[in-house]
Amino acid sequence: MNLHNEVPQSNRKPGRILPSDFFSNDAEKTKLNWFCFEYALELQFQLKKTLKIKLREWFIDDRALAEFCIDLSKHMKTEVLAKLRGEIEKVRLNHTDLEKRLSSVSDRTIDKMLTIAAEAWDHHTESCTICSTRCVSDRDSYCVMFDERYYYEEQLWEEKPAVNSEPPTGRNDLCPCGSGKKFKKCCGG
Repeated sequence: MNLHNEVPQSNRKPGRILPSDFFSNDAEKTKLNWFCFEYALELQFQLKKTLKIKLREWFIDDRALAEFCIDLSKHMKTEVLAKLRGEIEKVRLNHTDLEKRLSSVSDRTIDKMLTIAAEAWDHHTESCTICSTRCVSDRDSYCVMFDERYYYEEQLWEEKPAVNSEPPTGRNDLCPCGSGKKFKKCCGG
């Protein structure tokens, strides 16, 4: 089954990251590519949750954010492979990696995005310890999840309204990002 051809780009909702973004043929339906797909989703979720207002200010819409997350995730794949080959000591992500992908964004926003990308990476890799798929250790193995329709269906990707149990942040309250600044001078400004 080749689901890559069953998700025409013209019918695709803007901003959607799909498994088909990570393969162009059956040989590329590997566990490591699935790992990259999941990281792209985690990164997109964290960036939207934390920087939605800032991203809009920089004219980064859902489509551009999805493309950024896909591209960065594929870059991280090269880092993972370099680490596995012993070419580097640690998988790393730096300011330049983000800046060249989002050249119009301020350094301050890039710094926040870098922090979020690192946190998303940590969260994603921490879940690897309990996941039985073994995406990294069995990286070249075929990943059957690429062939499951479930991951391509619209209802899976529909955004549900977030229920926030905390009161809204006031302009003079401390920013929830943890910077120590007032909201109006940080993420809300």
